[in-house]
Amino acid sequence: MIEFRIAQPNEFLRVAELKKQIHADHVRNALDFYRDVEEPLTAEEYNACLDPSSRRCAYVLADGGWIVAYAFTQVLEFQNHSFIHDHKQLFLDDLCVDEALRGRGYGKRLMQEIASLAKESGCRTVELNVWDWNRNAVAFYKVLGLSFTRLRMKRDLRVLGIE
Repeated sequence: MIEFRIAQPNEFLRVAELKKQIHADHVRNALDFYRDVEEPLTAEEYNACLDPSSRRCAYVLADGGWIVAYAFTQVLEFQNHSFIHDHKQLFLDDLCVDEALRGRGYGKRLMQEIASLAKESGCRTVELNVWDWNRNAVAFYKVLGLSFTRLRMKRDLRVLGIE
């Protein structure tokens, strides 16, 4: 049985194990941005996301009790902004499906649950960032109906000898 729910304190080690998978990929492809650290998720960071009433929350997808995926979300609300329409969005900070279990529909199910959660919370959109080098993730999100809204660009000033 597949279950989507708020992460529990005793699940930190499994979520941290999955976080290491994603972090290793990020370090391989964006070493100029990510530090190669042993523990990319601390217990303190994790525990701060276990309260469903907080703006940032951790969720897991479990199959037969085994955590196969997680998502860290954050509700962002814009009100009375001078040039942005009032709205709420659910921002997906971090998502991971166990690399050994990808292609089995867990990611799709997780994203469906996240979308339902967002809608129930009164959010207008679900948004996330994805690295341009992560072609598999880009393709996955496009299949699920996500589209680009903006592109983030950078210029490495060290290349120009400006430090």
